Amino acid sequence: MAPAIFSRAETGSRQRYLPALMALLCRPKEFFRPGRLAAEQPQALRFLVLSALFSTLATALGTGTAGRLPAAAIHMINALGMTAIGAGLGHMVMVMAAGRRVTFSRFFSVYAFAAGTTLVFSWVPFSFWFTEPWKWWLIWTGLVIGLGLPRRLALAIIAMTVCILTLLFQSLLPLLAASG
Repeated sequence: MAPAIFSRAETGSRQRYLPALMALLCRPKEFFRPGRLAAEQPQALRFLVLSALFSTLATALGTGTAGRLPAAAIHMINALGMTAIGAGLGHMVMVMAAGRRVTFSRFFSVYAFAAGTTLVFSWVPFSFWFTEPWKWWLIWTGLVIGLGLPRRLALAIIAMTVCILTLLFQSLLPLLAASG
């Protein structure tokens, strides 16, 4: 049995963040066990923000001196924003496909913990090919184990979310190219 990751008795973000990260890295199925996400909901956003800060700092230190602050701001906004957009689209897909099975806050918790875990490694060049599939597997694990969704429904939610995100960015590319 894993210890409570975000125990109220613990103080300081590091004392709560590191055990959560280690549990997600070593025992993700146990981390997402049924009932845990309801208890850990308020901490998911904190976990995501701390991971995004780490990833942003690591990315900023790895870039040249010119444009470091704007690049760091963009990285931070991207890390937080894409998690929220992905969770929002995934929740909409779930509601349209199967009705409202879980609240958005619980759904977002899965996305926040999964994205926060992979953000720790995403600053490494070319890590996208490893961290992105890993993030989606963690999301699938959280949807199935943590939220109790059927496996096929969780897979369909993820597939549709990835397709919608891809189409969204494909449609935005001409707008961004024209403004640049």
